[in-house]
Amino acid sequence: VLFHSDRDREVVAVAMNIFDRFLVMHKSSSDSCSCPSCKRLVDSRTYQLAAMTSLYLAIKIQSNCRPRAFKLASFVELSRGQFVVADIREMEEIVLDVLRWKVHPPTPMVFVSYLLATLMPASSSRNFELVVHVIREIARYLTELAVCAGPFSSPSQVAFASLCCAMEVVTTEALPIPVREVFTNRIIEML
Repeated sequence: VLFHSDRDREVVAVAMNIFDRFLVMHKSSSDSCSCPSCKRLVDSRTYQLAAMTSLYLAIKIQSNCRPRAFKLASFVELSRGQFVVADIREMEEIVLDVLRWKVHPPTPMVFVSYLLATLMPASSSRNFELVVHVIREIARYLTELAVCAGPFSSPSQVAFASLCCAMEVVTTEALPIPVREVFTNRIIEML
């Protein structure tokens, strides 16, 4: 997928979060088997519809950050006639009901963005935006690895640990030690 901005990445991350949690929590209408894994099975049509609906919900959630939001008709067109507006609206209600309306939980990347906002440029740093971008991308990679490693106590801890590791990769010339110390102290004060 080609992303045009960090906002596009955030929309996709929120959509995947919604979709993944929906799949885990969704109960199949199939009563042929009572084991937990069979009850979570989703047919391919429901899977596609839930994926599209998750993306639609994510765009709606992030619409205050985006210059224009997709219209529901655009998603109907994307389905190539497989779904109609009523299908997407019905699935939206199902997804929201299954997730109990908890569609925008804090993720480590949300905390990475918040924490990076407290990072102040050094007076001698000319390429501060580039340094922050590199730190953000390394932290993004590390937060994704952390998800694969297993459950953690909080997304904010994963974000902070990822940022600390990412800063270690950046040279002290690009991000001087005093700037790192001020950043770390600010985060500790916020706790």
